[in-house]
Amino acid sequence: MRTITENQFNRLVIQAEEAEKQKLTKIATNLTKQVEKVSVRPDDASYIYAQSSLSEDVEVSLWDAAIRISDFHNASVDAVEMQGLIETFAKALIKEIEIKANCEHGVGAYEPSVPGEDRETVAIEIEE
Repeated sequence: MRTITENQFNRLVIQAEEAEKQKLTKIATNLTKQVEKVSVRPDDASYIYAQSSLSEDVEVSLWDAAIRISDFHNASVDAVEMQGLIETFAKALIKEIEIKANCEHGVGAYEPSVPGEDRETVAIEIEE
C-alpha cells in the first residue's frame, strides 16, 4: 500500500473537518474515508515514487471502478477496450489534478534519480 506524508494526512483531516463545518457532507465523508484507509509515513522519510507507479496506481483504481460498474449492471466488458479507456482516463485525470494543484511541470517530488543525476542536500551553516 502506498503511503502519504504526515503533512498530507494532517491536511486531509483538517479539510474533512472544515467540510463538515460547512455542511459539505459528501466531501467530508469522502475525505474521512481517505483518512481512515491511508498509511502515513514521516515527512522526512526516504521515499521513491515514479510517474509509472503513479499511472499504475490510478489505473488500478479505475479498473476497480470499471468492475464495480460492470457488476452493478451484471454485464461483461471487453478487457482490451477497457484497458484503452482506462489508460486514457488515467492520463486525463492525472493531468487535470496536476493543473488544479499547480504542478504542471509533471515532475513528482519523489521521482527516483536518473542515471548521472546528482542530488545534493543544501545545508546552511551559520557562523557566529
